[in-house]
Amino acid sequence: MKKCASIFVVSLTWLFALGIAAASAQQMGAASDWKTFGSAGTGANQLSGPVATATDSRGRIYVVDQGNSRIVRFDNMSGANWVTFGSYGSGVDHFSGPTGIAVDGRGRVYVADPENNRIERFDDMMGTNGATFGTYGAGANQLYLPFGVSIDARGKVYVADTRNSRIVQLTWP
Repeated sequence: MKKCASIFVVSLTWLFALGIAAASAQQMGAASDWKTFGSAGTGANQLSGPVATATDSRGRIYVVDQGNSRIVRFDNMSGANWVTFGSYGSGVDHFSGPTGIAVDGRGRVYVADPENNRIERFDDMMGTNGATFGTYGAGANQLYLPFGVSIDARGKVYVADTRNSRIVQLTWP
């Protein structure tokens, strides 16, 4: 059985690097393979500085909409079932410059929130069971500008703790 996956690239630096690698290997495809979604702004179907994407087991697309301090989820590249979560701030359900996102096998969403020096996790796009991990610092259970988050097949969470120059592994119940 052959599995296929989509890759969503947000970083212009990485897009350039991937473009060079793909150009040296093979042509990426015809214009019909290229799809875009969204426009600049704060409303429905609008983004302001998208910086990271993830997908869940159902193929839904999650976007870190950094300029609007929110997470956006939609079903496909037409924007069907557009839902947002979060706003600017430091409380649970708030973000300040979010940068990374991952979705685990149970559909829980993890967001790197560097300006609040934490990772925020919630069960759904309504913020159910919202919780945070991390406070400012370099010790145990502390982060300093965490920029990336990922989850392995066993459910372990990995955090790029940028200013502490380390990777943090944690198991979140």
